[in-house]
Amino acid sequence: MKKIISLLILVTLLFSNVAYADAAKIWSKYVAKDKSYSFHYPSGWKVTANDSTIVIENAKSKEQLMMVMLPYEKQKTPKQLASSFISVIKGANPNVKASNWRSLTDSMDDQVVFDLSDKIENKKYLGLGIVLKEMNLAFWFSYFAPETDFYYIRGSSIIEGFINSLTIGSTSVAPTIDYTIDVAANIDKNAKGFMFVLEFGLGAPLTKSQEDVILKELKDGWRHLTKEELKEYDEYPILVKTIMKVKQKDMEKLRSSLEEMINEWLDETDQTDPAVKIIKTTLDKRGKEVIKGKPPLTEMSLQAYSEIIA
Repeated sequence: MKKIISLLILVTLLFSNVAYADAAKIWSKYVAKDKSYSFHYPSGWKVTANDSTIVIENAKSKEQLMMVMLPYEKQKTPKQLASSFISVIKGANPNVKASNWRSLTDSMDDQVVFDLSDKIENKKYLGLGIVLKEMNLAFWFSYFAPETDFYYIRGSSIIEGFINSLTIGSTSVAPTIDYTIDVAANIDKNAKGFMFVLEFGLGAPLTKSQEDVILKELKDGWRHLTKEELKEYDEYPILVKTIMKVKQKDMEKLRSSLEEMINEWLDETDQTDPAVKIIKTTLDKRGKEVIKGKPPLTEMSLQAYSEIIA
């Protein structure tokens, strides 16, 4: 899906971290009872801490931030340390899984980043994990949120702000990272823009049910993107305005270019993908006549009409 999105942008155009915030409003300070360490955490969340574990939870949103001091094993890589800890977690929570192991640098010698998933009482959760190994110490950091509310940008911002604020003593300084940005609204706006560009390229509207399938796939994928990756799709609302301003004589040329690109993408994409099936079906039905006349009733028009009156 990502490739066709990028290609549509290209043809139509012919063409460190998140924003700063008022730290005092969105981050609260925690100081250990013995004043041995301190850190900042999202305001309104509850902190539970002991000698080796810090758990910070939002009772309303069901989000969780956790830090655990892991047993240091020199011979093990950060990934191996993370896998060992996940095995321990599985003893009480067998549904937790890690995937998409990667590094923030060129090496995994001192850190590893990975995606997390879980299922508790039939409710799915998604998360982000980091294990750091340095100076004979090893730490696990993780963020979890309900599947429908998980966004990589929010999770990574919360983890980063927390890690950066950790300090010895009581002098923790509030992070300048804004984790409150409404990622969902931005994704929704960009997804609707993409649908407009796609339907323009197809030369025919999709039904509501077809749009819903494609939008779900888009949003499910985009929730895992970084700020930089997601920013690429900020072009779509702009492209909608651009298309609306294209002169009539250039309209079909632009649409044909987009359709050609869509067909090329379809030929090299997984044919079992739900979005691919919908787009291929739409192209096939676009000109197939069901009832002749002036204008003829096409199969696509009949399907759309049936959905409207259903």
